[in-house]
Amino acid sequence: MVNYIEKITHEFEGVHEYTHPADEKLFISDAGGLPCSDPTGFHRTVAKLLFLCKCGRPDIALPVHFLITRVKNPTELDEKKLSRVVGFMKGTLKNIRRISSEPFDQLQAYIDAAHAAHVGESLWLEGLRSSVSPESQNVLLVIALMLKW
Repeated sequence: MVNYIEKITHEFEGVHEYTHPADEKLFISDAGGLPCSDPTGFHRTVAKLLFLCKCGRPDIALPVHFLITRVKNPTELDEKKLSRVVGFMKGTLKNIRRISSEPFDQLQAYIDAAHAAHVGESLWLEGLRSSVSPESQNVLLVIALMLKW
């Protein structure tokens, strides 16, 4: 994924590095603003970032999902938001998600009312099977792998 991020950041020469992928003005849109200089490149880069956030960098999901709504008619403000996300990726290039197989010494239990499940029906959660019993609508999950950043 590092090579993929480097290719994306290389397209944006001179972009500043940021510590956050978005600022407080993320959801402000200027529909009547100046149009983006390269709408096709904007669309292509947002699509690349969407692939990236689904495959290995969920920390950019919020701004990317907002930018997806703007690919039809992007403005210069949207272009600035995109360059901020790319600048964040440039500044955090080495942050990758790792799945560890370290020893597991902790049991985690989650209680859910199971509104979407019928009594006696089985739930499938990431390959782990838990039965919803009529007596208690509790779901007990044993997680074998820990996610680490």
